[in-house]
Amino acid sequence: FLCVARFVKQKNQFFLIKAFERLLSRNSNLNLKLVLVGDGPLLNSCKNYVEKKRLGQRVIFPGVQKEVGKYYLQSDVFVLPSLYEGFPNVLLEAMMYHLPIISSDCDFGPSELLSQGEFGLLYNGSINDLVEKMEYLFPVEKRIYFSNQSRIRIADYLPSRCNAHQEVNKLLCSCLISKIEVNAVMDLLDAHSLCVGIQL
Repeated sequence: FLCVARFVKQKNQFFLIKAFERLLSRNSNLNLKLVLVGDGPLLNSCKNYVEKKRLGQRVIFPGVQKEVGKYYLQSDVFVLPSLYEGFPNVLLEAMMYHLPIISSDCDFGPSELLSQGEFGLLYNGSINDLVEKMEYLFPVEKRIYFSNQSRIRIADYLPSRCNAHQEVNKLLCSCLISKIEVNAVMDLLDAHSLCVGIQL
């Protein structure tokens, strides 16, 4: 599971860590990991909690990363636990990598972007519901389905005013299959001004 965000109250990583802790207690036989990319004023308190609970082998803090692509490529599911959002650009970024998405059903953004759960899973704000959504994506066929939903949804943000986006999709799929970096793909997106509302 992956989350990319600043460690501030709005982004709610501490809640996600506690949900992940409960997920582990219910599925101790599985090699589950949570990767929290980012920095911010609440990072140390989150690290201290993880250390206190002896979860250091399961909860990873890579810090700020200039190249986050490798974390998207190495992850199975993206989770956004925010208390509120504007327009959640990070969800679009996760969709660019065709990741299945779990998001809080918070005010302003995620529900609309995910079309009330059609293109990703929304949880109601409770730890139990988030844990259930995470468990729901354990079967590979579920992850494949919502990966495809991300692929479909991100196409809505790639205007068809030129044919380059078709080549981008082909390149991106190739990168995802081979697990290589997608910097060249992102450069192509930027060069053709295909990426709307996403800061790459």
